Amino acid sequence: MSADSVEKILGSPPKTTSNKQGFIAKEFDYDRLVVSFDEDMSVAGIESHSPKYCFKQWLCPGISEAMVKSRMPGGKFVVTGNKGKLTIYDDSCWADITSNHGSIESVAIRCQP
Repeated sequence: MSADSVEKILGSPPKTTSNKQGFIAKEFDYDRLVVSFDEDMSVAGIESHSPKYCFKQWLCPGISEAMVKSRMPGGKFVVTGNKGKLTIYDDSCWADITSNHGSIESVAIRCQP
């Protein structure tokens, strides 16, 4: 998805950041939602800290860690060495999930360029 498509859906971002590190060229910062773009201005990542912004219409900040684990087919998640961190892998993309006391705080979707 292009930056123009994101703006058509979410509107003009209140804040933008240009990066010169790694392959992330720019970020659009909405209220508790960050959309990252690669050098081609295609979406490379999305990070939500709000239950208003969910992935696949159910993976949202605010739901329980137990619900995430129960909804994943075949247990495709990995609990990292860090307490409160889950990673779900799927093809060339993955979800990094942060939780606190069993409740999801943030969900970040990342994809390889």
